[in-house]
Amino acid sequence: MTDDRVNIAPILPDDLHQGCRVVAISDVGRVREENQDYMGYFRLDSAQLLVVADGMGGHSGGYEASRIAVDTIRTAFVGQDGSHTPAELLAAMVREANACVREVASANAHFQGMGSTVVMVLVEDGQAWFAHVGDSRAYHLRGGELRQMTVDHSRVNRMIQAGLLSPEAAEDHPMGHILERSVGCADDVEAEVSMQPLPLQFGDRIILCSDGLWGTVGDPEIREIFGSGTLQSAVERSIGVALVRGADDNTTVGALELVVAEPQPGTGSGVGDTLRETNTVKAPVAGERDAAASAPSGNPKLWIAGAVLVLVIAGLAGYLWWSKGSNSGEQQDSDRVESESQEEDNKGGELGIEGKPDGIGRGLKPDSKDKKKRKQRKQRKRPVAPVAPVATGDDDTSGDDDTSGDDDTSGDDDTSGDDDTSGDDDTSGDDDTSADEGLRPTELELL
Repeated sequence: MTDDRVNIAPILPDDLHQGCRVVAISDVGRVREENQDYMGYFRLDSAQLLVVADGMGGHSGGYEASRIAVDTIRTAFVGQDGSHTPAELLAAMVREANACVREVASANAHFQGMGSTVVMVLVEDGQAWFAHVGDSRAYHLRGGELRQMTVDHSRVNRMIQAGLLSPEAAEDHPMGHILERSVGCADDVEAEVSMQPLPLQFGDRIILCSDGLWGTVGDPEIREIFGSGTLQSAVERSIGVALVRGADDNTTVGALELVVAEPQPGTGSGVGDTLRETNTVKAPVAGERDAAASAPSGNPKLWIAGAVLVLVIAGLAGYLWWSKGSNSGEQQDSDRVESESQEEDNKGGELGIEGKPDGIGRGLKPDSKDKKKRKQRKQRKRPVAPVAPVATGDDDTSGDDDTSGDDDTSGDDDTSGDDDTSGDDDTSGDDDTSADEGLRPTELELL
């Protein structure tokens, strides 16, 4: 703490931390003789904390209370051992601050009844956690939409929630300055901590302020002021509006903005790279991702052995498929030949040995036994040598011995009925029609 009870040095870091820019400014206002507000901004490698406090409790008490609260929170934040979650850490820091304020107040009668409001935002790994006690507020601005992240711990606000008072009537209510919760007012004060973190996006702005701002500058104006310009200019303009309107109270504004960081050599651009540095695993850049995707991983020998095994299995499967198809084809041919042979045997059984009905089984040659029997029958029927002596006997062949009646081969040797060659379809050797017709009368005369 310094001896200057009016002026507070602004917080204007030149660099970014975790992709965030921070600005905090406080003004004593037009009426008050000392600035009982206070603010602080603290960093760790993986986290950062912005705090605004508004002291109360008499001429000296409020000034002391706000500074004790912020200094205690800084000590607890910097000295943490990492065993707490962000929400647990925020709650623990408020309890520690409350205990310190209570201790100082109990040791000095001049500080009896002092206390302070506290509102904080803890940013870690691109997420924001909020905690507050009293009526100092936190806002979140994204895409032109302003949202209040805290609920005032005041008498009039409880009346509004209970339906006993309208927001318009609460602006000038005589009990508007009465707080129902503050750091140092009781032994068991607990902070109201956000249940879930707020994931930050590029361009998000978080505004912490005492009632010196929101009591004179309404939410629509805050949205308009912080919706344009740089973060520092927005903070300065908001305080300027409060001063123009009288500023009967101290006014403190702290703001944090998530911005695009300067690209680092060998990495991509933007806050993503800055935030990624807080993680244990660094994501590869575009070229590295492509190379990693196309390159095989693991032991090269294992890849070669695996490829050979796949080829062997594929070759074996192909051989088995071919062998199965070949055996199937041979079996089909064998079955077809056996079927045809069976059909021939069936036809032969139906037709018999000596002949076939007309028009059935043409093209099937008789066996050797059939040919031999057929040839024997034809030889018996042929009138050969015995015909000659009949023509040269004692009688006169011209009148007494009419060979046309005795030797009528047309009646005795009719081959048309005994030997039908149209069914056998074999006329070359078995069916000699010239012999079966017998000797004509002219041939008998010559003999």
